[in-house]
Amino acid sequence: MGIAPNYSEQTILSVGSVTLFVARDHQPALEDGGLSGHRIDQMERDIEELEAAPTEEANKLTLRGFTESKNEALDQCYLWGRKFEQKIEDIYGKHSAEAGMFPRDQFADAVDSEDEMLVVMPTLLDLLEQLEEGLAQNGELEEFKSEGSAALETLQNRELTQELYKVEKGEQARHRQVLRRRIYDTVNDINKTGRRVYRNDPEKRDLFRSRWPYKKRSSESSQSEASGPDAPEDDADDR
Repeated sequence: MGIAPNYSEQTILSVGSVTLFVARDHQPALEDGGLSGHRIDQMERDIEELEAAPTEEANKLTLRGFTESKNEALDQCYLWGRKFEQKIEDIYGKHSAEAGMFPRDQFADAVDSEDEMLVVMPTLLDLLEQLEEGLAQNGELEEFKSEGSAALETLQNRELTQELYKVEKGEQARHRQVLRRRIYDTVNDINKTGRRVYRNDPEKRDLFRSRWPYKKRSSESSQSEASGPDAPEDDADDR
C-alpha cells in the first residue's frame, strides 16, 4: 500500500472525518461517479479504529511501566545474590575455596543487566545445591532457595512480558500506518471523484477541495509545492 503519508495522525483523522461527512451527504452521486460505497464504509471503520487505538504516548507509558516492573525484579535477584554471597562467607570464610566458587565478576556485571542476571542466577542456584549440606547448618535453607527461584522466575516472566509487548507494539504501529495510508488514499479518491462529478457545479465542487495542509519545503524543492506525494490535488483528475 506504500509508505504512510507525511502528516500527523491528528491531521489525518481531522481531514478524514470532514471528508467522510461530505462523502456521506453526497454518496449516491459519488457512487454514480465510480467510487464504491464500500470504500466510504471502510474509511469510516478505519477512522473509528484509529481513534480508539492507544496513542504512541500511551504505549510509551505502558512500556515504561513494564521496564520499571522488570527493574524491580532485577533488584530482587541482586539482593538475593548478595545475601547468598554473604552466607557463603559467614559459614566458610571470605577467602575459602567455597567463597571462591561464587562468580563475583559475572554477578557484578548483572547488577544493571537483566540479560546477565538471567544467566548468572541459575549458576547461583546450582552453586547453592552444591553447598547445600554446609549451608544448611545455618537454618532455613529451603526457604532461602525458594526465594532465589521465585526471584529468577519473576524476572524471567517480566522480561518475557516486556518483549512480547514490544512485538505487539511494533505490530500495532505497522497497522496504524496501514490505517493512515488507507484513510489518506480514500480521502484523495473521494475528492477527485467529487470534483469530477460536480465539475459544472462550483459550489458543490468546492466541498471536495483538498484539505491537506501545505508543507513548507527547502529552497531546492519549493519550486513546486504541489508536486510532492502528500500535496493537495485540487485540479488533478477533474477532466
